Amino acid sequence: MVEYALYLVLFSLLWLLWTLGRQGFRISSARRKQLLIAGTFFTLLALPLLHQQLLVARAESTSVGDKLSDAEQWSAAVVSFVTPSRAHPLYGELWRFAGEFEDGRTLGMRSETAIPWTGLFLCAIALMTLRDRRSELGLWRLGAGVFLVLCLDPLLRLSGETATSIPLPYRLLYELLPAMQAVKEPTRVFPLALLMMSVLAAFAVRELVTRERRAGRSGTLLVAVVGALITFECMTAWPWRATRHERVGVPPYYEQLAHMDEVVAVMDLAHADATLMAQPLHGKQSVEWQGFIPRARAARRRTPIFELGEVLKDPGPFLTLAPQERRRHLLRYRAALDHAQVGHIVLPVGWSSSGTDGHRGIAAALGGRLAQLGGMTTIDLRTVPTTSPR
Repeated sequence: MVEYALYLVLFSLLWLLWTLGRQGFRISSARRKQLLIAGTFFTLLALPLLHQQLLVARAESTSVGDKLSDAEQWSAAVVSFVTPSRAHPLYGELWRFAGEFEDGRTLGMRSETAIPWTGLFLCAIALMTLRDRRSELGLWRLGAGVFLVLCLDPLLRLSGETATSIPLPYRLLYELLPAMQAVKEPTRVFPLALLMMSVLAAFAVRELVTRERRAGRSGTLLVAVVGALITFECMTAWPWRATRHERVGVPPYYEQLAHMDEVVAVMDLAHADATLMAQPLHGKQSVEWQGFIPRARAARRRTPIFELGEVLKDPGPFLTLAPQERRRHLLRYRAALDHAQVGHIVLPVGWSSSGTDGHRGIAAALGGRLAQLGGMTTIDLRTVPTTSPR
C-alpha cells in the first residue's frame, strides 16, 4: 500500500537527518557516493511506481476536510497504546470496559494498536539501563516517538471518551505534503512504530542476557520466557480452538473460484467479514467495494464501482429510472468492471439465480448472467455480451 511506502521514505529521511546530525552535518565523500547510489536507485526503480500509486490514491480520495475527518475517526487514542487487546482469548473480556471501536463509536480505542506490556517493559529497561549508549539507541528512540505520535489523531485524543483540541504533527504533514492526502488512516504507521520499539526491546534483551552470562547463566531461559510472553500477549484465539474456514463464514464457492484461471478479479458484495479471509483462499484480486469498507464508505466519493455496489445491493430504485438513464449508468459500470478485469460479482444474500426480470436484465446489461456456484449467487462476467446495455 502507498502509505507504507511513504512511511518508509519518512524513516529514511529520519535516518539521514540522524546520521548527518551526529556528524555535524558534514558529508564525507564516501557518504556522498552512498547517497548518490541510493538516490539513483530510488529515482529509477521506486519513484515511478510510488508516483503511479499516489496518482491512483489521490484520484480515489476525497477533499482535505473529509480525509481529515476520516483520520480523526480512525486514529488511535493515547490510552489505546497501553490497554491490553480486547480480542485476547483469556483476559480480553476483562478489558471490555475500556471500549473498542465499533460502527463509529468509542473513537480511538482499537485492539490492533495495543502494545504488549512485555515490550513496553523491555523498552523502559533499554532507556533506563543503557544511558551510556544513547548514540546506539538514538535513532530507534526517535523513530518510535515520531511514528507513535503520527498514529494519534490530527487533534490529540487521550481516550475513547476524552478528546482535546491540541493539534498534532499529522495535521501539519497533511497540509504540507500532498502525498499524505492519499493515506487512509494514521494507524497505518503503527507497524513501523512497533518495529522501532522491537529494536529497543532487543537491546534490552541483549543487555539482560549479557548480565546473565556474567553471573554464570546462559540466558537461554530468559530469551525463551520473553518470547513466550510476547507471543501470549499477541494471541487472539487459543491454538487448539482454531476453526476451519467454513466456520468463519467463507463459503466453499471461493475454493471453486481458485481453479478459475480466467478470472482475474472478483467483486464480493455478500460477506463483509469474509472478503479478506477469502482472498488468500481464491488468490484473485479483490475489487474494493466501498460500501463494505467503513473508512472508505465515510468518504462519500461516488465512483462507478461504489454506485454499482449500491445498485446490486438494492436494485429497486435503479429499475425505476428511465431507460436512457439506466443505459448511461450501465455503460459506466461495465467500463469500470472491464478496467478492473472483474470475472465474477458475488451478490448479496437474498439474490437468487432465477431472480426477477430486472435482476436478469442488470446482469445481462453488465455483460454476464446470473449463476449459482457453491451456494453463492454471482454474476458471471466471463460471457461476452451480444447487446449493449438497455
